[in-house]
Amino acid sequence: MNGPDAPNEDEADDPDLEDRLADYSIGAHLIYAAAAWEQAPQAVDVFTSLGQTHGAAVALVSDDGRIVRPR
Repeated sequence: MNGPDAPNEDEADDPDLEDRLADYSIGAHLIYAAAAWEQAPQAVDVFTSLGQTHGAAVALVSDDGRIVRPR
């Protein structure tokens, strides 16, 4: 949504673009990601699956606030 790879004004005119965008920040001990509300269920599935695979907890802060910890 923001940053050097963000769409330009011409690309932003695409009405379906918001459904394909994500915003993220990567730190030493976390990855923060945000997507369109319509994409939330799919994003939660992907991130919780990746968390299990890589042994990382996933905090669902905009969902119900729970933290999904790896098994």
